[in-house]
Amino acid sequence: MKPALWVLQARLLRGRLVRWLRLLRQPKYLAGTIVGLAWTGWWLSRLSFGKGGGIRIGENGLLPLLSQDVRVAVLGAAGLALALLLTVIWIVPWGGTSLRLSETEAHLLLPAPLARRHVIHYALLKAQPGILFGSLLMTFFLGAGPLPERLVFYPVFWLLLTLWDVHMKGRSLWWGRIRELPRHRARRRVLLLLGILGLFWLSVAAGVLPALRAAGIFDPVAPETGRTLYDLAGTARQALESTWLGMVLFPFTSLLAPVIASTPAERAVGLAFPLALLVVQHEWVVRFRTRFEEDALARDRRESERGAPRSRFRRMSGRTRSSAPFTLRLSGPPEIAILWKNLIAVRRTPLRTRALWLVVALAVLLVGPLPFGNPVPYWMMQTCGLILIPYFAAFSSFQIGNDFRMDLPHAEVLRPWPLPGVRIAAAEVLAPTLSAAFRSVAAIGLVLVADAGLRITRYGLGHEVGLLPDDWGAALGVPGPLLAALFAVTAFPLLVSVAAVAAGVQNAATLLFPSWVQLGRRRRGGAATFGQRMLVFWGLSLCLLLGLIPTAMLAGGVLLGHRILGWPLAGWELPLVGILAALPLLLETAGLVLLCGHLWDRLDPSAEILGEAPG
Repeated sequence: MKPALWVLQARLLRGRLVRWLRLLRQPKYLAGTIVGLAWTGWWLSRLSFGKGGGIRIGENGLLPLLSQDVRVAVLGAAGLALALLLTVIWIVPWGGTSLRLSETEAHLLLPAPLARRHVIHYALLKAQPGILFGSLLMTFFLGAGPLPERLVFYPVFWLLLTLWDVHMKGRSLWWGRIRELPRHRARRRVLLLLGILGLFWLSVAAGVLPALRAAGIFDPVAPETGRTLYDLAGTARQALESTWLGMVLFPFTSLLAPVIASTPAERAVGLAFPLALLVVQHEWVVRFRTRFEEDALARDRRESERGAPRSRFRRMSGRTRSSAPFTLRLSGPPEIAILWKNLIAVRRTPLRTRALWLVVALAVLLVGPLPFGNPVPYWMMQTCGLILIPYFAAFSSFQIGNDFRMDLPHAEVLRPWPLPGVRIAAAEVLAPTLSAAFRSVAAIGLVLVADAGLRITRYGLGHEVGLLPDDWGAALGVPGPLLAALFAVTAFPLLVSVAAVAAGVQNAATLLFPSWVQLGRRRRGGAATFGQRMLVFWGLSLCLLLGLIPTAMLAGGVLLGHRILGWPLAGWELPLVGILAALPLLLETAGLVLLCGHLWDRLDPSAEILGEAPG
């Protein structure tokens, strides 16, 4: 590449660094940066010198705990997943060129006396700062042992990320060339691509299906003769080493082999094929004759317009524009209009349609694995559901942002409304609460589907194979199959109240510290933004903890009272216990809504704090 292009890249990096240092003069960026860097440094120090943390895959980490069969099976499964991902990416002609050139760079470089390959080299080099930083993070979080041992993984992760970046750019240029060719020539090339992919997957199927039959995946699992993970891993290793399946998947498994290599020598040898592939793909990309200039300019303009207020509306179809979560009537409480608007900001699908699709999806998840008679899919659903239930309730509002974070930049429109601030704040808090409640219901439904599937596939209904033991149901006077549903009804008020507190904290933080919270739809990155989010997250966690202490005391007091007095606890009482446990959190939400309403009434839209800081 020309030396002038190296100088241009260095100048760009220097400009970003100087701009970041100037932002540190503002207290909010300085405090956010300190918190973000301190948290990251603490974790990195634990990963590098402590005893815990991280997913360790090095010689001193997870690898010694895995047998050779398991390692080969994991490598084969990862290679198969990578092949499937690349197949989907190549078949679907989404997007334009992935060569990133800003409009300023295009006007500067394209008329310059530079060869075409030099401009492509420059576009490829632009991705390297992010790749180098991402490789460093992966080295710290996925390595093992002292810092020098972790740094051995750095070239591995850099090579894989760079190879992925170059391959994606080559794929976009290939599809760009297809769009430029005459129709008959383009059709021939697409058919050739589909033929190669079809032949590849036929070869994979010819090797995978016999291995699955040998492993007994399609056979029902008897409780007393269940297959272990090591049995399945041994069968997978035999299939990869004794059939052509290993040769077919070699280009994909060889890319991932250096990551799980057990010794530095194996890792060095494993890097040979990815490095050679990187050289070949790099030459393939820089020699492409596709006209990428117009696509790069169009992409830069689209990204510049993405943050415009009406950009999302312009991209919608006419049918989508006419949809709404519910019908907004001409009469009724005015704050319903705010709720309607905030729900539309997330999704325009009617609530009834969303509920119907949820029921259909849960029915498919229940019925789909039944013909195989294998409980493994239901175990996976159950685990995912139990993880997502508290996550959606506590942190959905942290991500959705259809509240004051979206409306505060347009306060001059809402502030003159003849409504008390409390009513406006209640509508703003209710919108993310409803969104979080819907997600929690979906996660609860996933757990109930898993519970029903486990009972059907293992022994039939009425036996102790579900999420909760059937003797609990006998003690509560509830049939075993209905026990999980009873606990779901009990937990729902508590989950909604947790979501309401989280939404109230987010809105209170937005009105108290508007310059510390990201407003609008555009999301910025960096250490300062990460630190600001950490501060808001800690505040949210503290408020939830304060609300859950009296909740736990009330629920525990009711259960302890039944125990001391000797009164049997009936199953129909559990929903009442859930409602009682939710009361402290609902009272906390009411206090947060009153605080938000007071802050809104005192808000001056012309104040300087409403303006977003640059960057």
